[in-house]
Amino acid sequence: MRSPDEFNFLDPKTVDDPYPFYAALREHAPVYQIPGTDVHLVSKRYLIEEALERQDDFSANLTGVLIAED
Repeated sequence: MRSPDEFNFLDPKTVDDPYPFYAALREHAPVYQIPGTDVHLVSKRYLIEEALERQDDFSANLTGVLIAED
């Protein structure tokens, strides 16, 4: 199975079919930092539930994380 680092999560192919990327996250990095950012993805249900219960520790505000490529 591929590593999450082998995917560009903004690539149209990944956006159109994100499931291989999701599987790589669950297998290799259930908490994954997007390279070059302070953004982390959480891909396992129990970890998502934990983050939702600790809203003071985690933010789901993506307003400042809009990325545009030329």
